[in-house]
Amino acid sequence: MNNIDKFILLIMNEDEYKPSVYFSSKIGVSTKTILSYVKSSREKLRNYDCYIDSAPRKGLKLIGHKNNFEKLEEELQNSYENEELYSTLSRRSYIIENLFFSNNPENKITYSELSNIFFVSTSSIRTDFEFIECYFSNFLRDDSTKNYSVMDEKSIQEGLKNIFQDNPQIFKKIFSQDVDREISDVVNKYLSIIRDKTIKEMNSYVSDSIKISLSILLKRGIFGKHIEYDESLLINKIYWMQYYALTKEWSCSIDNRFLISEQDINFICSLLLAHGVKIYSSSGKQINKKSNIEIKEFISSISQLLDCNLRDDSRLFNSLVSHIEPMIIRIRAGINLKNPLKKEILKQYSSLCTLISYPLEKLQNSLNVSINADELSFIALHVQLALERNRKIRHYILVCPIGLGTSQLVFEKIKQIIPLGDVIEISDKKKLKKVDLEKVDIIISTTKLDDVVIPERTSVLEVSPLPTDSEIGKINLTIQNKIQHEINLLSESKIDDSSSILHYIRKDFIYLNQCFNNKEDVINFISNELRVNGFVKDSFKNSVNNRENMGATSIYTGVAIPHSDPDTVKKSIISIITLKSPIIWGNNKVKLIFLLAIAKEDLNGVKSIVSSLYSTFVNKETIKKITSFKQKEEVIKQLESMRKK
Repeated sequence: MNNIDKFILLIMNEDEYKPSVYFSSKIGVSTKTILSYVKSSREKLRNYDCYIDSAPRKGLKLIGHKNNFEKLEEELQNSYENEELYSTLSRRSYIIENLFFSNNPENKITYSELSNIFFVSTSSIRTDFEFIECYFSNFLRDDSTKNYSVMDEKSIQEGLKNIFQDNPQIFKKIFSQDVDREISDVVNKYLSIIRDKTIKEMNSYVSDSIKISLSILLKRGIFGKHIEYDESLLINKIYWMQYYALTKEWSCSIDNRFLISEQDINFICSLLLAHGVKIYSSSGKQINKKSNIEIKEFISSISQLLDCNLRDDSRLFNSLVSHIEPMIIRIRAGINLKNPLKKEILKQYSSLCTLISYPLEKLQNSLNVSINADELSFIALHVQLALERNRKIRHYILVCPIGLGTSQLVFEKIKQIIPLGDVIEISDKKKLKKVDLEKVDIIISTTKLDDVVIPERTSVLEVSPLPTDSEIGKINLTIQNKIQHEINLLSESKIDDSSSILHYIRKDFIYLNQCFNNKEDVINFISNELRVNGFVKDSFKNSVNNRENMGATSIYTGVAIPHSDPDTVKKSIISIITLKSPIIWGNNKVKLIFLLAIAKEDLNGVKSIVSSLYSTFVNKETIKKITSFKQKEEVIKQLESMRKK
């Protein structure tokens, strides 16, 4: 509002004459300037049948009808509001909101339209767009009709975040409506959850940065815009998955208008990871003392099984407490939290999942809950992250063309020669170009990778679609060179592993070409056989079934490896069953069952047994061979021959 209008409003509110010096002191100008305002305002006042009377020794006073005063005041106030409305800030906020937060399916707007709306030249509008283009140049394009098109949701949200961080007044103006205040409440609720579970207080930059990102995501989501999150390797996904459970629960608790997709949740989790947010249990000190002890015992047990001391890893303890506390509430309320990476985790970390299921069964019994496969995979994720922190874990990528049927065969061959704990996953060349490869130690490819950017630390081995023994040997040698001064797990563990299996196998408990309708019949039969012969307790069968409830113990090659809580075993034994016809075991058809009944005193050998079984039975040909045998001696002979290889 200019000073003349300010002067008119001042004099309008005075019932008596006031000297020029009175108004000059109010506005901050000279008395001479006030007299010039009297002249300049005459025409505007005449439109409302008003005028300013100047009386000697009395001063100045506005003369006219009171109703006209009110109309004049209304015009001046509207003029002030319009001045604010048509400011550069308002124009740019309007353009951004029209482009990125509207129901316009084409997201198009023209210079001429904006020029008419704001009563400014097209050159001013062009300047506004140049300002926006500084942040959105990657996806905002100008064509001959001066229409602007937008694309790539992730880039849009990144650009919006940058503009709001640099221009907080635009953020404040755009997020000022009622629905935006609801967005603010939802975002603040999430930040409160995060603050309650972080190791240290978030600084204002981190808090504001996350708030802006979430506000954009929620408001874009109202209009059906969601980030198509980048493809990523499992070895990278597991890092942001530690935030999944609390983010998913938050997303389910908010208004349905804010439709948050799985991709959005993945993005939010990666956002926390990028900001260095470290999660722990806010109630760790107040957690039930018994649960505290049980979780510590669980960590102690997996440390023993994995031959890696995780007892002093406070982050593992805190993350388990943070997950297990709400897990207990979820399970008792009948709520199943799905893990979107469950299938990948159970496949890629199959040995780890099997090993931790031993102490996990004891944990679930003490907590009086039944842990399913989704929760098992979440817990396995936290343990894997702890392993990554506490010892060298090597990561391998097998690159095969999409749809190549031999990729699984190559995967099986390579998985047999990598040390237990190391991770291998399959990718194709297209995906490899998009993902972060910094954590990858070795890439094994059946195709040329000339146009893929490979980190300097990453070794690349090119092999044929069906690797020869020579190529497998080359891979083996490369792995050993990577290990360097570490113990060669591959060469030393194979003999020990196989002999451990043979140590617990007895001919009397090998059952060939059996007929069963389902896995329950198999478990009932073998549990009864072992119980009658004094190897297991009455509770053994229930323990095996409880383990299956965590997630079926079958693998895609056609073998199942069920097992129980060691407390239910009197004397260790491994029983083998082959079937005439395959049965459904979880998500797989199975013809071979290795049932592990391992007593407490033999738990130290579980790691080698599980390692050997999984490395052996990733090969379908081995399973086919064993299930074809008619004599028990043939099975033992086959296992002995594998030990000698």
